[in-house]
Amino acid sequence: MPEDELENAVKYQVQEFIPIPIDDAIVDYEVVDEYMTGEEERMQTILLAAAHREMVSAFMDAVLGAGLTPVAVELKAFAMSRSLVKKEYQFLEEEGAEPAGSVCLINVGAGICNICVVKEGTPRFVRMLMRGGDFFTKLLVDHLNISPVDAEEIKGGRSVDENANALLQREIQAFVGEIRRSLEYYISQTQERDLNKVILSGSGSKMINLPVELNRGLRLPIEIGHPLQNVQLGKLPFTPEDLAELEASISVCVGLALRDTEE
Repeated sequence: MPEDELENAVKYQVQEFIPIPIDDAIVDYEVVDEYMTGEEERMQTILLAAAHREMVSAFMDAVLGAGLTPVAVELKAFAMSRSLVKKEYQFLEEEGAEPAGSVCLINVGAGICNICVVKEGTPRFVRMLMRGGDFFTKLLVDHLNISPVDAEEIKGGRSVDENANALLQREIQAFVGEIRRSLEYYISQTQERDLNKVILSGSGSKMINLPVELNRGLRLPIEIGHPLQNVQLGKLPFTPEDLAELEASISVCVGLALRDTEE
């Protein structure tokens, strides 16, 4: 349908796709694909983004209060796709480029896990799980009566405790099961089965055995994300070891900084 009609249609239909009242939401969209059905009906695939108006307003107030000028409000999924997917991925004809298909980005933060399926540089599916690295730390603290510092050491594999490791293993497997069900939902909705790998990032991604359990549960290759791969670094007050430690936590920040570099 024409663009002006499409805008009205999106506003009319969006409520069935978001969990908050439309009057409380800020909504934007973009056409990412056009195709013909088997009945020769022309269709469009729409990428829809929505956020709670009060949440966005709170962020805007904080930014303006700090004397900064906001230029954009963006979901994590778009930032992650810029920093974690190699730019060469878009040019499949080039020698050494990534194979065709989709990539699953999993960013395990402190409180939330963001799952994003990216195809041809565009997020096609996004889901948030309300479980991050802090959940596993608190789990160890509460069940084993240890300090948060000790729990972090165990999580990172720098300290060994058989009871803690068994508890972590069980909860990580349950966590991977949630991620698997999210991807199964995506596949059931799109019928696309071209996921070729998982790129893992986030401060909570360094849990011992998480990559192994993701590989086992999703049956996909697991890569550790390198958000600095698409930037040229100047002189920084960090050693290579420091940067390697930082990289897990900065994929969203780097992706936001890359926003205006896109053609």
